[in-house]
Amino acid sequence: MNFNGTNGSHPSSPLVQGFDGNLYGATSAGGIYNNCPGIGGCGTIFNTTTDGVLTTLHNFCPTSSCLYGRTPGGTLALPPSGDFYGTTPYGGAKAWGEVYRITPSGSTFARLYSFCSQTNCTDGQTPEG
Repeated sequence: MNFNGTNGSHPSSPLVQGFDGNLYGATSAGGIYNNCPGIGGCGTIFNTTTDGVLTTLHNFCPTSSCLYGRTPGGTLALPPSGDFYGTTPYGGAKAWGEVYRITPSGSTFARLYSFCSQTNCTDGQTPEG
């Protein structure tokens, strides 16, 4: 498995094996959007087969039209539901990170919470995992 920039770069977390046997992870840079400040891409969520076939499931982006965070970090969580959960320390509706859910196919990506939504950011900001 090789990252070439457009399919991600700088893997940022240990891989998690999904219920389908594939391995899932995140890159903190790379992807199809190359205009994130200072890092050359906003990151991706990907899976790979045990034979090394890489598939990009989601590209994070910096614009206001894609408010789903950027630069994902930490290990993806896999509860019994089979969907993956993760965090981004930047971006989101308030620009201070978010919690998201993504299906194993990548067909559904949803923001669950944007940090710094409360007055004076009493709910925190820039989550790391």
